[in-house]
Formats: sequence, structure tokens, C-alpha cells
Amino acid sequence: MEQDHSLAESRAASGISLSTVWLLGQKRHIGSNQWAAAHTLVRPEAQWRSYLEHALVSLGVLHLVAGVLFFFAFNWADLAKMHKFALIFAGLFLSFGLWWRLGADSLKGQAAGLATTMMLGVLMAYFGQTYQTGADAWELFFGWAMLSLPWMLVSLSAAHVLLWSLVALVATHTYLDQVGVPFGFLDGKWVSFIAGGGMALILLVLHLPAARLHRLRTWWLAGTLQLISIGHFATATWMGAVMFGFEENHDPKIFLAGLSCLAIFLWLAIYRIGSSFAAVLSFAGIASSLTIYPIALIAKHIGDFGFLTFLMCGAVGFAGTAGFVIAVRPLMALTKRSGQ
Repeated sequence: MEQDHSLAESRAASGISLSTVWLLGQKRHIGSNQWAAAHTLVRPEAQWRSYLEHALVSLGVLHLVAGVLFFFAFNWADLAKMHKFALIFAGLFLSFGLWWRLGADSLKGQAAGLATTMMLGVLMAYFGQTYQTGADAWELFFGWAMLSLPWMLVSLSAAHVLLWSLVALVATHTYLDQVGVPFGFLDGKWVSFIAGGGMALILLVLHLPAARLHRLRTWWLAGTLQLISIGHFATATWMGAVMFGFEENHDPKIFLAGLSCLAIFLWLAIYRIGSSFAAVLSFAGIASSLTIYPIALIAKHIGDFGFLTFLMCGAVGFAGTAGFVIAVRPLMALTKRSGQ
């Protein structure tokens, strides 16, 4: 924590960003020696060492777990049932023991905790395949998410939170697809809204003013959650735009609900989260949806998919793209001002 704080102070003291240094070098406003000195000031060597340490430990854990998985895959037919369970439990207890020994706050301990959760998923998958209990896929993913939830709360590492979020996302999708929609509890058109809303809720929790949550505010965790959530909202909105514009007497609720969710996310990205990435993604979803709707209307009313239809649809698409490009720069500037 002290090292990260000193890195933040050195960057704040420099008063410049890495993109500014790169631009000055490209425009040849500064020489090569000055560029190297400025680059070192903005991105110190200690930050590179920290990044390499995190990256190498993460790659090591992923390769170790992948090796266990490939070992099972290659020797699956030659192992007895109890041997398979013994190996999986051995990997689970070993990773949990290392996590307990190294501590939840250390980098190596967090890697061991991540491996523990992944081995739990392997155990759930093998248990469901071996005993064929009749459980649906959503029950296995739901059990994996619930059993690993306390571990994620103890660890509170960005990688652990991302893994748990993906497992919860798959559990939500499989439950709605296997139970909610077939039994009539839910219209399938709303599945994307529920899944995207769940990811947005996790993202908002990470931005609560709690001291332990500060280390989870990494750009890659926030960016992944934002991409998944906005992607779900945008996909549902695109489908609603096509159905509302092309089909006769179609209910516009899906289209309007999608636009509302994207607009809310855009507001949150600008005034609460302060993320230019989320703001641009949300605005892109709104702009593309408002472009798809008139294209669907043109295709429905003209009917003949000839040159005139192609020309009109192309003009609408070009206008939507041009409007998006023109508005992106002011949108990013507004986001940066609101985040200060």
C-alpha cells in the first residue's frame, strides 16, 4: 500500500500523463533523452516491477490450474473414480492451505485463494458429471457461486472478484434460460437486462466509500464489468430496436427500457464512476440503437431491398456514426471534469 501511495504521489507531482509524454515525443517537441526522463517520472521503475510481479504470479497460477485440468483430461479414462476425487480434493486442500499460510492480503496468498475457487469449480463439475443427480447446470454454477462467496469476501482481490462475478453471471443466465423462461416466470427478452443489471450492481458496490474496496478499483476489473453490463444492455436494446421498427404492432417496452438503462449507465459513468470508457460505451450503445431503429423502419416500409433502400440505410448509418464521433470528445472532457 505504501508503494502504491508513493507511485500515485510521484505521478501527481509530475502533473503530466503518459499519453502527453508520448504525444510530445511523437511531435518531436522534446528530445529522446528528455522523453526517457519524462517517461521514467510518469511511469517509475518500481511500478513496472510491481506490474511484472503481479503478472508473473497470475500467469503461474493460471498455468498450474490449467496443468491440473489437462492432466485430468489426458488421463481421465485411466483413473478410478475415487482417484479422481482424491486428486481434486488434494488440489483444493493444498491451495486452501497455501492461502491460509500466506495470508489473504499478500499477492501469493491472493493467487492461492483464486486457485482454491477454481479447484472448487472443478470439483463441482466432476461431481455433477459423475453422479448425474439430475441437477440442471444452473444449480452447479449457483452452488459454486454460493460456496465461494465467503472466500471472495475474505480475499477481496480484483482477480477473485472478477472470477466470482463471471461465475454468478453464468449462474444467472443458466437459471433464467432453464427455469425462468421455460416455466413462464420471465419473458426471454428481459434476460439480458437482469444479467446486465447484476454486473452493474457489482460495479456500484465496488465504488462504495469503504476503505477495503479501494484496492478493487483497478482499471481492468472496472472495464471488464462495464463491458459486460453495457454489452448486455446494448444487445437487448438493438433487438428491441429491430423488433419495434420492423415488426407490426410490436411493444416498444424492450427498446425504451434498453435506452433508459444505457442512459442511466451514461449518467453514472460521468457523474458517479468517472469512467470515460463506460461513458463512451454507453453512448455508443445509445447512438447505435437510435441508428438501427430508423434503418428497420426504412426496411419495413420500402420493402424492396434494392439500391434505394441500401442508400437510405447507409445515409442513416453514416449520420449516426458521424454524430457519435463528433460527440465523443466533449463527452470524454465532461467525464474528466466531473471526476476531478
